[in-house]
Amino acid sequence: DPETGETVPEYFTRKCTLSKYLSLPRNARQGFRNYLEDVVGNLSKRRVRASQIATDFFLKVLGRGAQTPDDNFFKDVMICGKTGAATKWWNELFTEEDPSRGGRRRADPTASVQVLLDLKTPQLGLYHALPAAPVGVTPIINQLAQGLNVNFRNHLTENFEDRQMARYTVFLLRTRVIPDTDVKKILKYLVRRVNNKVGAVFDDAATTAFEALNAEAKQELVSFVDEERLALKLAADDFVSGVWLRRKDWRRVVTLLRWTWRALVEIESFWEEADIEDLRRKVKTLHLRIQPFSIFPQCAIRRAHMPIDKTAFWSIGRHLQILNRAEDHAIYRDADEERGARKLWARVFKLKKLRRGRRNLDVAFYFTTDGVSLCFSYKRRDKGELTRAAKNQIAAQKLVDGADPAELARLRMLGLDPGRGNVYASVEFFPDDGDGDGDGDLDSAFGDDEETGAFSGNRLDARDVLAYSNTLEGFDDDAQRRSPPNPWPGEVQWGAPGAHSESEWSDADSEELRRWAPEPR
Repeated sequence: DPETGETVPEYFTRKCTLSKYLSLPRNARQGFRNYLEDVVGNLSKRRVRASQIATDFFLKVLGRGAQTPDDNFFKDVMICGKTGAATKWWNELFTEEDPSRGGRRRADPTASVQVLLDLKTPQLGLYHALPAAPVGVTPIINQLAQGLNVNFRNHLTENFEDRQMARYTVFLLRTRVIPDTDVKKILKYLVRRVNNKVGAVFDDAATTAFEALNAEAKQELVSFVDEERLALKLAADDFVSGVWLRRKDWRRVVTLLRWTWRALVEIESFWEEADIEDLRRKVKTLHLRIQPFSIFPQCAIRRAHMPIDKTAFWSIGRHLQILNRAEDHAIYRDADEERGARKLWARVFKLKKLRRGRRNLDVAFYFTTDGVSLCFSYKRRDKGELTRAAKNQIAAQKLVDGADPAELARLRMLGLDPGRGNVYASVEFFPDDGDGDGDGDLDSAFGDDEETGAFSGNRLDARDVLAYSNTLEGFDDDAQRRSPPNPWPGEVQWGAPGAHSESEWSDADSEELRRWAPEPR
């Protein structure tokens, strides 16, 4: 729908080279880069190790079978703290075992945190010891821990449908009562009966295939549907949707975790069991998808981008003696004083150069870096407004809806040159000869013969170009260039900026015409 076109996002991120946009003096600049190198190298390793520890945690806890802890055990794993900050469990993934915590007595750990502490015991030797973290990285660790938390929740919710299809495919193959030609249809039937309301009615090929089964097979499928809805804790009027999956309820996330673990066990058993080789061959023959997965998302072994917000920037600045004046702390503490905060950030970054002349951007006081590249964030002042492409699409649609079909039939596209910010179109207009129904209203827009114009837009459809041309204002006539006529009637000469009738060309232009046109066929 053009009326609901794409809107301008809230944030704009500029990716560039870190060293080119630092405004620090030479010595301080090198110290700042060296510090970031140490932070990125150390915390990237901790991030990978944190994903490994979390994986071992869930394998150990969920693999207990009937002795798996209740939902309250996972409470501090699944919820976020105040204002979105990561909880103690997620921070514990990045820290070393230190009971004293710098001389301060730590609070008694929860049951889930205690399992982490047991896994990280140096005597077990499960994980490599890492160098001490650099000074002032606590805010960055909080950001990384929160990122792992979000990635894990997305790992459970966004991949639910694919894992559901894989698990139900394993179930159908193991029943050995479904004909090969109907496996995909019955699979669709199962997914819909589990994910939709109990009273939902469907009349299609999937339902027909289910009705064609014998009574024993039907009863087995109905029992499986009831078990699945019970495992997902769905009432009769509940249904699975994107909103249901992404709802910020820690109990629902625990339910998805338990269901995902059960799906993982069944899928891995399908690929490892020895006596079902014929079923595994059907996966390839019937073009089915049964893909194993990890219970926890694994971090890539590479230099990761470290998130640095206002708090982390202040901590780094104080440690490197960049922000050490008495008034700096007052500016930092005043959350409403963005002008003063920009002055602090301008000591480190070339903010004007990063903006590149764009006036509709405000500093978002957030960036990420891997020590070499820099992703600097800005807030857009025009957030929520329609983009230029959406505005052009709406204008074009209005013109097409209000135009006479006879008028549109008198227009012909001769050339289209889409650029990054502009699209150049050459359009030929056939005047009304009095026999048709056209009233000549488009004559003023396109002239007596044709016009060539430029208009803004990043994503434009070729079918809308004719309509766009009529909405333009301020064509630059001097920028229009003549091109020779098409030497072969009935064909379009692509690449020429326009097309002209033979009456416009004098004998003096014949030599130029020969240079443009190839030899006649």
